Amino acid sequence: MFLKSLTLSNFRSFEQAEISLCSDLTILIGENNGGKSNAIDAIRLLTTPLGGRRELYCETTDIRFGSAKRQFELVGRFEGLSPSQQGRLISVAADDEISACVFWLTLR
Repeated sequence: MFLKSLTLSNFRSFEQAEISLCSDLTILIGENNGGKSNAIDAIRLLTTPLGGRRELYCETTDIRFGSAKRQFELVGRFEGLSPSQQGRLISVAADDEISACVFWLTLR
């Protein structure tokens, strides 16, 4: 399984952005204060920590500064799910052909 894309709306420094990710390696390159850490934190909010202990939670300070819209949204598109991952992540799906899913998080 891998995260195919990440969509950020009104999250920290991102008004609206979609980041495409590769299945083997993705490198984020940019200027200081360009949003790289914010994108990584968005991924951390959408996924389960490897150690099982969450250290990052949604906060109202994650809403883009100065925005009239008092919410943010993160959407992660996962692909290449194994049958066991399908069972854990898409528990209502009975179709063996399903190999992708979408998770989103909205703070209001």
